[in-house]
Amino acid sequence: MPDSAYVVDTGVFLRWFVPQVGFEHAREVRDRFLAGELALETADFVRAELAHVLRTKGLLPGRLDRTQYLSSVRSLDDLEVVVHPTDVDALERSAAVAADHNLRVFDAILVFRALDRGLALLTSDARLCRVADSLISTELLRGIEMRRTRPYVAVVSVDVLLGRIADDLRPLTSRLLVEVAFVVPVSWAGCMSPTLLANGSASAVSLDVADVLRPALAVGASQLVLVHNHPHGGPASPADDAFTRRLVAA
Repeated sequence: MPDSAYVVDTGVFLRWFVPQVGFEHAREVRDRFLAGELALETADFVRAELAHVLRTKGLLPGRLDRTQYLSSVRSLDDLEVVVHPTDVDALERSAAVAADHNLRVFDAILVFRALDRGLALLTSDARLCRVADSLISTELLRGIEMRRTRPYVAVVSVDVLLGRIADDLRPLTSRLLVEVAFVVPVSWAGCMSPTLLANGSASAVSLDVADVLRPALAVGASQLVLVHNHPHGGPASPADDAFTRRLVAA
């Protein structure tokens, strides 16, 4: 009887057949599973996702021939990995996890399954491991670096903003008689919608570092722009400079 069990994501199964960072650990897990020392479970969508990544990372680059590819596509069932169906109730509960923790629905299905089964999640995804760690026991394949992601912070005034940010925010701030602060999350696809963080007085606005980072992290932004106006002109104040240092250090 197996000594322990995991819920496993697609990236781990991929590494059984295609060398990627962490494949040594993935194959140790495979060998323990085949020896009956370890039980493995996953979700039904992983079948199709695995077939897709095996094609793109194995078949097309020539790492797998056609026969190997077709055999590997059948591997979850042929090796008797437990594959859980995702019915409408499981999907709803997974969607709630996705909404509450900024996860892809596919990742949330695995997290839900680990919660439901009381098992650890073995993954090749460092972000999933980090986010899910507050909900379940997680384990990242050895060799994959657990990076702490933090938005790159650039603090500018409305007057020097260019392009879309300036076009979007200048009409909102140019006639204000009080100081305000906006954050604009930025991803590889460009600028996202600005979020008003705080309204202040004629000479000050108060906010916390967490208030600035939260909207950017919530949408998975890689960068952010903090926008702060001075209705009556003038350079950044000592308080502005001090807040900037705290933000960059966060």
